[in-house]
Amino acid sequence: MIICAEEDALPGVGHACGHNLIATAAIGAGVALAPLVEELGCRVTVLGTPAEEKAGGKVDLIRAGAFQAQRQR
Repeated sequence: MIICAEEDALPGVGHACGHNLIATAAIGAGVALAPLVEELGCRVTVLGTPAEEKAGGKVDLIRAGAFQAQRQR
């Protein structure tokens, strides 16, 4: 399970899109799920990802395999 923690800030504006809140919520979700991974039979990864204001920031992560499902062993 991948939880995206989107990060970015716009020049001269800062965090206008709420990504600072999205990243914080993603971390909280990861912390909340961590004790359940054995019961769920999965792995939880909180992945810091670029937001998409200027380009397709997640494309490089997809090509690198960051979103491939991984089963817990």
